[in-house]
Amino acid sequence: MTVNTNDVLVDYEGFCAQLSDIQLVLEMATMEDSKQSSALLNTANQAISKLILEHTQQVNDYRKRL
Repeated sequence: MTVNTNDVLVDYEGFCAQLSDIQLVLEMATMEDSKQSSALLNTANQAISKLILEHTQQVNDYRKRL
C-alpha cells in the first residue's frame, strides 16, 4: 500500500464523517414546526443516510482487498 492510497482513504473517510455531521444538523432541523420544511429535510436526510452507507461500504470493501 502506498502513501497515496492512505491519503485517498483518509480523505474518503473524512468525507463520510462530514456527511454524518450534515445528517445530524438535518435531524435537528426536522424538529422545527413547519410541516413543509420537515418533509424536505426528511427527504434530504434519507438521501444523505444512503450516501453514507454506500460510501462507508465502499471503503470497507476496499480495505478488505488491501
